[in-house]
Amino acid sequence: MYQNLLIVGTVRYAFNLLSAFAEYKLTWLGRKTTHRFFCVATMIALSISIAGQLLDAPEFLARIFLLTTAAIIIQLFAVLGIICNEAFPTALRNTAFAFTMFIESIGPILAPHLYSISGDRKWLPTVIMLASVSIDLIVFTLTIPETRGKPLVDKMPDNEKRFRLFRDKKVAATIESLEMT
Repeated sequence: MYQNLLIVGTVRYAFNLLSAFAEYKLTWLGRKTTHRFFCVATMIALSISIAGQLLDAPEFLARIFLLTTAAIIIQLFAVLGIICNEAFPTALRNTAFAFTMFIESIGPILAPHLYSISGDRKWLPTVIMLASVSIDLIVFTLTIPETRGKPLVDKMPDNEKRFRLFRDKKVAATIESLEMT
């Protein structure tokens, strides 16, 4: 147990120092790039762990890569908190951050159950984690805007921007008239 704490603590400390240095020195490095870097690093560590489990590598090697993954995911949680606070307008910032923290807590609650139901397939939880990180990388890259260097939004967007998915003007006008009443 103490070895696990030593591994996670050392890797977390290294990634914290790396993140702080990169944030300070590399002005081109945005939040999305940081998120992508940590997702790819997680995917590499999980892939090595899966390969080690399938090829019957020493247990210590798989454990190191899984603990490294845990330390990297902690960095992802930090990046998501920063982006959440920068992306939403002031009126929604606290609610959005609380919702993000709630959603982030689902994974650590469900993760131990994956290990208990996997049975003899020790690789199954790691594959599920790899799939989750892959989905996160794709969805995050396609839907979340870059927030570094942008001013914090103080007000809600106007109705035209909020309801841009309603291309039909009658539907947008109906919604707008309902808001007025």
